[in-house]
Amino acid sequence: MSTSNLDSSKFTAISLITESIDKMQINITKNNSSSNDIASMQQGNVLHENYLISVYKSSRNGHFLCLHGSTYQIDRSMDEKIKWKCKQSRNEIRCRAKIYTTKNLGTDEIPAYQYLESNSIQHSHDIDQDQQKVASFISKLKDIGRSRRTVPSSKIVNELATSMKLSDNQLGMIPAYASISTPVVYALLNDKKTRTYKLLFDALKRKAEEIEMAFEPERIISDFEGGMISTVKKQLPNTTHQGCLFHLYQGLTKQMKKLGLWSSYKDHNDLHLFIKKVMAIVLLKPKVMDHAYQLLLNQYLKQRRLKQFIVQLTKFMFYFQKQWMASSMRSMITFYDVDFKTNNWSESYNSALQRRAQQNHLSIWALIELLITEETAVRIKHFQLLNGKARRVNKAVRDDVLEINKKIIECNQKFEDDEIQLDECLLSLASLVGVKYDKWRKLRKKNRKRKDDNADN
Repeated sequence: MSTSNLDSSKFTAISLITESIDKMQINITKNNSSSNDIASMQQGNVLHENYLISVYKSSRNGHFLCLHGSTYQIDRSMDEKIKWKCKQSRNEIRCRAKIYTTKNLGTDEIPAYQYLESNSIQHSHDIDQDQQKVASFISKLKDIGRSRRTVPSSKIVNELATSMKLSDNQLGMIPAYASISTPVVYALLNDKKTRTYKLLFDALKRKAEEIEMAFEPERIISDFEGGMISTVKKQLPNTTHQGCLFHLYQGLTKQMKKLGLWSSYKDHNDLHLFIKKVMAIVLLKPKVMDHAYQLLLNQYLKQRRLKQFIVQLTKFMFYFQKQWMASSMRSMITFYDVDFKTNNWSESYNSALQRRAQQNHLSIWALIELLITEETAVRIKHFQLLNGKARRVNKAVRDDVLEINKKIIECNQKFEDDEIQLDECLLSLASLVGVKYDKWRKLRKKNRKRKDDNADN
């Protein structure tokens, strides 16, 4: 394919993305119909014979009937029919409306009832079709969940909400099951080159103009792809482009494995501490980073316990300086004063999306169907938030993150105030790096020692 044809195909792909954005844009006013708007459906509606009633199951596996916006539960089973009372009969309303139906004409799994007659008493309350639809949704969700245990629950929720065509108001009434972070754009790109990212950013800017918004994000967090870095720099010069701390440490880990340091890093205490101090450089203020690097450079050359690793560490330190200490990268690796140091949410969402896809390399049609249900998930979370049903943040995780951020700021401030030396500051910051891994490392050593002691006995 020629370059011009390739550019054309990419532009077409981006055009399709913008069209999809149109369709997936959340419109708060769309479908925002309330049950109170159904004035024509009064409590005294005449119920016709042979009317097949919709049914959903209760939490105790009983049956609720839905008819003209009202919900009924079983009152008494007779020889040839069943008497049902209004669901509101036991609360303060004390509604006395009742209906009669046939016995179950279906099965236990798929029940079906036919309307026979009523006691001609009108309901003493407003109907609520929204609540009824949501109750039916929850009942169906439980049934599907029991029969499709291997399918991710979030996928089942998204598919069912899409198939039932719930209104925005009904989506907001669904119990919250996920965090409030949501994607706003799905972009399928041919590759990760600069010109491809430019096409994407151009499309986003045009779309922002159409909806009278300015595409000027305050901060972008991404990994360290060259195409993304150069595009953000040119397209969004006023935006802070922050790298992902996880991806940075992942790069350092790969380099350790490449140089044969990984196994020693896990077992050799002095090497382990030294590399963690190198990792802690990015938690310092930018103006101190070069001094910290030079300090550690002198340390490993003089430290007797690291002498056996001097060849590998020389290569490792050269890699760190060339790859991460360049002036062009400095703003991307400054993490000391930022609240969010990784793009973990994005990575977690990608992982969840793959689980919901349930296979790799989907066809284009299967992918489109998946993205349609994902768009429903976005609407669910959005309207749950509007209805005050956002899931609570895990306080333990939140407090740990806040505590780490606080300690990073404190260490930098103590060094700036000459309360501690630079090496002490690096040592304190190193204790905040890889906390979970260090706990596992200590536990492994403890278990190994216990195993050796048992062998001696």
